[in-house]
Amino acid sequence: MMNMIHHFRAVVLVFLLFCAELATAVTFRSQELKALAGRAGITTAGLAEGYNYTQVGGRRVYVRVSGGRIDNIGYDLFSDMIRGDGSQRVLTDFLERYFLLLNYPPADHSVKHILRDDRFKFVYGSMATVATLHPGDGFGYSSDDKTYVATWTRNGQELLTVTFPMEYQLLMGVSKSEAEDGFEYELKHQQLTSREQKDPDVAALTPSAQPFYYTHEGGWYLKKNINASTYYCRKSDQRYQLVSDVSHPAETAANMMLSGDVSGDYQMDVTQILYGFKNKQFSVPLRQWIAHCEATGCTLYFGIESVDYNEVQASVFAVNEQEYYNHVLFVIIPLSVIDSRQGTVKARMHTYVPMHNALMLTRNHKNERVRNKKIYE
Repeated sequence: MMNMIHHFRAVVLVFLLFCAELATAVTFRSQELKALAGRAGITTAGLAEGYNYTQVGGRRVYVRVSGGRIDNIGYDLFSDMIRGDGSQRVLTDFLERYFLLLNYPPADHSVKHILRDDRFKFVYGSMATVATLHPGDGFGYSSDDKTYVATWTRNGQELLTVTFPMEYQLLMGVSKSEAEDGFEYELKHQQLTSREQKDPDVAALTPSAQPFYYTHEGGWYLKKNINASTYYCRKSDQRYQLVSDVSHPAETAANMMLSGDVSGDYQMDVTQILYGFKNKQFSVPLRQWIAHCEATGCTLYFGIESVDYNEVQASVFAVNEQEYYNHVLFVIIPLSVIDSRQGTVKARMHTYVPMHNALMLTRNHKNERVRNKKIYE
């Protein structure tokens, strides 16, 4: 009897240890990162949030953990100042990871073939030069004709120059389907910070034909009626507020989809269109979607499709010029939601669409119903 009890306790202990191991198992942002860690012999146990440094092949390598997940691995090539510049983050992450990958390529891929397939070129210097780089070196980049040019310098002298295409899948090290599959996770893990509605620059407001109503002109994308303009009204206390009322449905819809400052509590029910004629459905606060766009460097543009007695239909483009993709949304906003300042916006969403394909989507989904002009036009 005692042997059976000891055996039972041992089984329970093994089970609990197994569960604990599963609970603390490390996850990776992509399969490429997981495979790279394995090939480079990087230990992922006991990692802390943030940057974790180790030695691989005699060189300093970092493993970065964000939200409990490994989101990048690479050589330590850049200073904290350069890494802290959000506008360069995707490029520095890519280059640190890519150079490590070239030293630890998959068994079935030669470095020559990887460089050819990725259209990555060493214009000045080579992989041997990469081994001499350190975080104190100067770094700069430019873009031209869908191509990035990155250059390192030391004491004013060029050390290394490389070129590579502006392609999201290459820069992030993911396949099309993997990027799409991970979108919901990225969106739902976006942190929201408290914010107060900022007063607009009054000098930048254009009066409309209707007294006390104004337009803050934004840039446009693809067509002039797809733009980043927002709409304000002046109150009796001389303060300006974003329009948010059912008497101005088109303008309110634009403000809702472009600004996290508009008053109201809205959810967005998303049908995400996936590769292979599949789709995924989930819900997220509208403000969280806007915050995610801001955090990932996307500029939002809005275009009315139609307005009737029941709803506003519109297109929304989240444009990431640095990574050369769009998220394209076709949204339906019930007037009842605008009137009550709460409720659900329905969105049909294509994610990570290459920028050159965005116009095709607008043509394919063009609404042929008569469009009502906005009061500001």
